[in-house]
Amino acid sequence: MENNYFIRLYISLKHSEEEMINKIWMQNSQDKIYHRKNAIKEYCEKENCDFMIALYSIVENHKTNTSLNPNDISDLEKQILKIAKQRHRNPLPYINNPLNLPIQKENYYNLSTIQKQFYYPHTPKTLPPQPTTTNTPISPTLTLNHTLNKPQVRKIFKALCKTGCLEPHSQESFLAFMNHPKGKTTHHNPIEWKKTKALCAYFVDSFSHRVLKSERIIWKPFETLFSQKNLVRAKNDYQKTGILPKGAKEINKIWDEVLKKSN
Repeated sequence: MENNYFIRLYISLKHSEEEMINKIWMQNSQDKIYHRKNAIKEYCEKENCDFMIALYSIVENHKTNTSLNPNDISDLEKQILKIAKQRHRNPLPYINNPLNLPIQKENYYNLSTIQKQFYYPHTPKTLPPQPTTTNTPISPTLTLNHTLNKPQVRKIFKALCKTGCLEPHSQESFLAFMNHPKGKTTHHNPIEWKKTKALCAYFVDSFSHRVLKSERIIWKPFETLFSQKNLVRAKNDYQKTGILPKGAKEINKIWDEVLKKSN
């Protein structure tokens, strides 16, 4: 029987953990990579967070700047894959975790090559609840497990259009991305974010915290949707100044209005 599900072989980092890991990495920027990795490993052992995902976070957040050269990236990716292979040989701790929900095969196939190594083929005895429609869209790297209903998603989209962040013609793609497709539309095309990258980063950050109730920010799906890169850097830049990007108040008003009845 073909396996239609994959279980993850990792534990997600909390937002605070990811920030500290990247802070430690930068604080030790003058050291050799061996010592920098050890500093990260010591932190992960102390805080009981996932060393493999910590290294992956460093690669994703720093591979486009001068803090990581090609040799460093190669070194980190080799260690990431080494840990992943070890987990493939002993996946039971992750399979037996009742909070570790599997992803469907189609979502797995949309992962990057290295991300696929973080998952193991496994169909649980009790399958997770399935959507009521087969026309559920697939996010670039994961399914957005939010609790927003379709009217709320439409309200968010209209508000983003009103603030000049999005164009009205992109509604169909936005609804599909948010798991509320219009009619039989099961895919989404990239949407142009009309405002600054900093405001886009603020929108994604606040969506993760206020809608998903997650400390870990899901950058990649929104970067793909809005054709943006390095949103985490844009967030870091405005945090350094202590000044929120122009339009942040309007984004906060969107959440206040959309979520006020569900809180």
